[in-house]
Amino acid sequence: MEITKKEVKAILIASFLIALVFGFNDGSDLFEIQHWILNFLFIFLGAVLSTFIYTFVIKLGAIHYGGKATYRMWTIKQIFIRQQMRFEPPIPIGAIIGFLFTLFSNGKLFLLAIHSPEVVSDKVARTGRLFKNIYETEIAKVHALGPLTLLALGLLLNVINPVLFDRLITMNYLLAIYHLIPFSDLNGTHLFMGARLLYVFIVILVIGCVILAQFLSPIQSVIVALVIALILGGWLLFAALGRK
Repeated sequence: MEITKKEVKAILIASFLIALVFGFNDGSDLFEIQHWILNFLFIFLGAVLSTFIYTFVIKLGAIHYGGKATYRMWTIKQIFIRQQMRFEPPIPIGAIIGFLFTLFSNGKLFLLAIHSPEVVSDKVARTGRLFKNIYETEIAKVHALGPLTLLALGLLLNVINPVLFDRLITMNYLLAIYHLIPFSDLNGTHLFMGARLLYVFIVILVIGCVILAQFLSPIQSVIVALVIALILGGWLLFAALGRK
């Protein structure tokens, strides 16, 4: 497993944009350039570490299922179907939308659906398996690792020091939630299309943990959210089987 130079470049660009969004408003009453820069660098380093861990886990998951994953930012290459509306290089639409939200809200609103990894079959790794191509359900499981990894990082930082890592905790929580959006070529789309029951389970677990973490300890949040996700997921499964 390796992370290519192109992926490293994309990770650094994505981390810079994430830091720009979450560090735009440093929370100070008076703007001080030194404080703003230090806050920005702190969030940038946290975003770099978070994104590298995220990428590493996604790649490991893909390898497990006989595939390979490539880190990409969410971009658009074409509007409508007209050839002349293609963009080269592709436009990082997620980063642009996120920055505009931050700019017009003065750093009070965050919307940054930025990661969009690509998971494909590795024919060499799948040698000896029944099918040459990786299943859609396997691709969905790999994409499920994205929001779960970001959620785990947020919870871990919450355990270590919730005051010092406040912005990084929020960053990871929100990125985990944005990974569940089933739109365009985002992570949530692959998860939703490949395994809808798993999608519902992950949505309940992630959002439940994020909400409960505001009132309970991280461990308690995970336990309660997991129980709720299992109950609701089981109910949906039995309901689906009952209609067959």
